[in-house]
Amino acid sequence: MGTRDKRRQKIEQNPAHVRFEDLDALLRTHGFQVRTPQRGGSHCFYHHGPHLLSVPRHRPHLKEYVVRRALAMLQEIDAEEVDADEGRS
Repeated sequence: MGTRDKRRQKIEQNPAHVRFEDLDALLRTHGFQVRTPQRGGSHCFYHHGPHLLSVPRHRPHLKEYVVRRALAMLQEIDAEEVDADEGRS
């Protein structure tokens, strides 16, 4: 199991205590592009194809609903990739 999988498993086990840096690293390793605020805003915007996620920078931990939404989005992307792989076979 790689670092990416370990990080995702840790976040899934305890979504109420996730730091912004951990979720940021997880999303980036799954291919999300990030757009940060230009003028000191508090949200970062992640996109991966048609998927868009707005993540507010709360310290020390993110809100649980944001983490759950990100995990659900990752599951959708994983399912889409499996469907695409099956279509090629």
